[in-house]
Amino acid sequence: VSFPTIQAARNFINSYCQPSDENCTKPFVAQPYASNYLLIDSFSRLINKAARIALPIAVTIAAIIIWITMARVIIDSRRETAVFRAIGAKRRDIASIYLVYSMMVALLITIFMLALGFIIALVINHLYGPQATDIAKVAYGSFDNVQPFSFVRVNLLLLGALVLCIFAVSFAATIPPLIRNVRRSPIRDMRDDG
Repeated sequence: VSFPTIQAARNFINSYCQPSDENCTKPFVAQPYASNYLLIDSFSRLINKAARIALPIAVTIAAIIIWITMARVIIDSRRETAVFRAIGAKRRDIASIYLVYSMMVALLITIFMLALGFIIALVINHLYGPQATDIAKVAYGSFDNVQPFSFVRVNLLLLGALVLCIFAVSFAATIPPLIRNVRRSPIRDMRDDG
C-alpha cells in the first residue's frame, strides 16, 4: 500500500496493531516496509522537538555569560567612567560606548559561530556525505542520477534569525549592569577606586 502523504501512512499504521503490541485485539498488524520515510520523518520530528528545548536553554546560558562578562568589564572601568562623567560626558554617551562594545563582542561571536559551524559541517560532510548518499540510494531504491547527499546547506532565514538573536541577547545582557553603572556617583567611584 502506498500513501500520498507521510501523515496518511502514519494514520493507517496507527489504526492497526503494531508488531510489538502483543495485547492488541485488532484483526491486522501494520508496519512500514521497503521505505524509510516514516523513520526519517520521526527522526526529524525528534530533532525539531529537541531543538525547541535546547535553543532557549542555550540562549539563556549565553545571556548569563554575556551579562557576567559585561558586568565585569563595566565594574573594571568605573574609574574611567567616573573621569568621563567628571569632565562632562553625558550618561547616554557613556552608555553608547558600552553598547558599541557589546555589539562588537556580538559581532565577534557571530563571526566565530559562523566559521566554526561551517568548518564542522564541511568536516561532517567530507566524512559522512558519501556514506549517506549510498544509504539514501539503497533506502529509496534510486541508483540513477542521484544527487550526492550534503550536510552543508545555508538557510538564510534561520541564519539571520540566529545572528539577530545573538545581537539581541548581547544588547539585553548589557543593559542591567550599564544602568547600574551610569546611575552611580562619579565622585564616589573615583574616591572608592583611589
